[in-house]
Amino acid sequence: MFFLIYLLVLFQLVTTQDLLGGEANLMPFREILRYEVGSELFFKQVVGNIILFIPLGFFATSYCRIKRFPSIIIISGLSSLIIETVQHFIGRTFDVDDIILNIVGGIIGFILYFVLNTIKNKLPKFMRKDSIYNTIGLLIFVSAILYIIRLF
Repeated sequence: MFFLIYLLVLFQLVTTQDLLGGEANLMPFREILRYEVGSELFFKQVVGNIILFIPLGFFATSYCRIKRFPSIIIISGLSSLIIETVQHFIGRTFDVDDIILNIVGGIIGFILYFVLNTIKNKLPKFMRKDSIYNTIGLLIFVSAILYIIRLF
């Protein structure tokens, strides 16, 4: 259910925001380095693109039982490439920096899954229930969605 909600929010964000078009950015790090660290645009463009893909990395690792680092890079990269290509055809700009940042977000989600799973395995047995683990995941998920919505 959370993954479906995430996909709907992601679809809404990547298809309706800033329909201005423009020239495609095919040079890595050109757009990332334009923003002053700590500025509003930095948080919206750089941090926002990273956070946008943390849930994808988490859900893909959890549901697809991904255990290898290269797999999450491929899944995040392909997903982001598809999004950027669709954006190009609906009047938004294709940006290779968004793909890089989305992959970073996917990797963070991948790592977050294993960190939470390690914590879960060290908890007392009564706290290892899926309901408690799902509640922690829900809190992280809701926090990320609220942050994303606030940015846009």
